[in-house]
Amino acid sequence: MKKWKIILVISVLFGLCFGIYKSYMRILPTMDAYGELALRQFCSAVAVHAKRSVFDSNINDELIQIHRNENGEIESIDYDVIYLNQLTDDMVSLTEGIIKDVQIGHYKRKDDSRFEKYLENISTNDGIITSIPLESLIAFPPVSFLHWRIPIRYQTESNVVGKVEQRVESYGINNVLITLEIKLTVQQKMILPFFHDVKNIELTFPVAMKLIQGKIPDTYIGGNS
Repeated sequence: MKKWKIILVISVLFGLCFGIYKSYMRILPTMDAYGELALRQFCSAVAVHAKRSVFDSNINDELIQIHRNENGEIESIDYDVIYLNQLTDDMVSLTEGIIKDVQIGHYKRKDDSRFEKYLENISTNDGIITSIPLESLIAFPPVSFLHWRIPIRYQTESNVVGKVEQRVESYGINNVLITLEIKLTVQQKMILPFFHDVKNIELTFPVAMKLIQGKIPDTYIGGNS
């Protein structure tokens, strides 16, 4: 083969590769946005399931203890730190366990509920698959009449951390609203060809709320979080 033909073939191949790369980089933000939404739905579904399994039906505002001074003013606010930390640990453990089983393809549904089928489908497909409308992917609305959707698979790696948070705020006139919450942060590493990104997905679950009369105290027993 003549030298100029070799150069031409190499140039064409290089041009094709560069064009594919540029096209991929152009659609990457859209894939990233759809992927984050799919990851958020997945993590939320798992965490809500964990909450239903872990939370005790006996949980109530008695977890929050109010201490007043001799004048009837709120002096401090206390709550059962050990119990709440155990509740948080159980939620983290169950959430992380389900996510890990799904990620390595070992999850088997326990019943015929939509939630169980959803998790088993992700596990079987080796990742989260979402369908992106073609017009959104290439940012060209005129092709929307085709109704084509492009399936994209997102593989993930994850880590789950949790903490207890206490919010004390004024509520109306001379009232205090106290809220105990468990906040889970699911760190999901989204993996696509030639691209990966870490998403921190925060999920908050109220544990107990209590409305009391008085003003916000300067100090708390048990801490703010």
